[in-house]
Amino acid sequence: MARFTSFPAMVVVVLLASAIGILLPKVASDIFEESIAPAPEYDGSYVEERPGFIEDGEYEANFLDNCKKKLTNNCGTSIFTTIFLKDEVITQDCCHQLVKIGLACHNGLVKHIISIPEFKANQSITLRRSVKIWNKCKLVTGSFSPSHSP
Repeated sequence: MARFTSFPAMVVVVLLASAIGILLPKVASDIFEESIAPAPEYDGSYVEERPGFIEDGEYEANFLDNCKKKLTNNCGTSIFTTIFLKDEVITQDCCHQLVKIGLACHNGLVKHIISIPEFKANQSITLRRSVKIWNKCKLVTGSFSPSHSP
């Protein structure tokens, strides 16, 4: 195995290694900074979040489709009838299903149906019933925390 016996050669190697160690972070930093895209302009406005409702077209449709699949036909019909047509009693089982799908699903489905012209006219009654049913079902299932209207 060859040995370094020349002191000047060893000094040159150490200096080169030090120079590389000092310069590489700067070079890497410059490359990294050049690869970052500028931030988009922000107008300072605040986007209000509406809990429990998703507003992105295709994503919303998929989300709502998944929500309704989690309810049995009988419970879906019972909940729909109670909210949109007449004030009825919902079974404990249907309350459990409603709470299990969550407030986001409940509010999303109600908002979607209210957007249909036939149901839009009774929106204020419908929203009150929706909140009443959600709160009742939360009480029945033992997980009560009052909801906001959708």
